[in-house]
Amino acid sequence: KEMKGILIDAVNVATEELSNAIKKELSKTDSRPPNQAPTAPSGPGLRTGKLRRSFRTRKAKRVGNRITTTLGSNVKYARYLEFGADLKGGQPYFFSKKIAKKQKTGPKIPNIAFAKKSSPFAKNMPKTKPSKLKPRPYLKRTLRDSEVIKRVRAVAQRQVNVGLRNLRSKAPNI
Repeated sequence: KEMKGILIDAVNVATEELSNAIKKELSKTDSRPPNQAPTAPSGPGLRTGKLRRSFRTRKAKRVGNRITTTLGSNVKYARYLEFGADLKGGQPYFFSKKIAKKQKTGPKIPNIAFAKKSSPFAKNMPKTKPSKLKPRPYLKRTLRDSEVIKRVRAVAQRQVNVGLRNLRSKAPNI
C-alpha cells in the first residue's frame, strides 16, 4: 500500500514536469506578421497565452492495477492546433477600427470582428470560407524531445528514491 503511494507521488511529479515542459513549448513567441498564415510543422506560437494558461493536470489515482493521470487543456482550439482541422466557414465578419484601438499588447491584428450568425445584420455581411488548418503540434513536439523525457524520468526516479528512503527509515527491516 505504501509502495503504491510512492508510485502515485512519482507519477504526480513527473506529470507536473511534463506539464511545465508543454507550457514552455507554448510560450515560444510567434514572430510572423499577424495576417500571415502559420507554416507547419512550427508550433502554435504565443499570441494571447490562453492555451498555455488553460493547461491543467489531475492528481494521479489508482484505477484497478493501474495508476492514471490526465493533463490537457479545455480550450476548444487546442485539439485543432495539435491535429489540424477542417473549418466549415460561414462565420459572418466585419472590419472594425475600434477593435485595433482596444488592443493593449501584441501586434496589431487586422481589424476583423466576428458577428453572431443569429445577428439581424449577419445576412448582409461577408462570410468566412471553408479552409483547412494545418497541424501545429505542441504536445507531440514536447513528447519527442529527449531532454524533456530525461527530465521527466529523473524527477520520477528522485521521487521514488525519496519515498523508499522514507519507507526504510520508518521500517528498518526493509
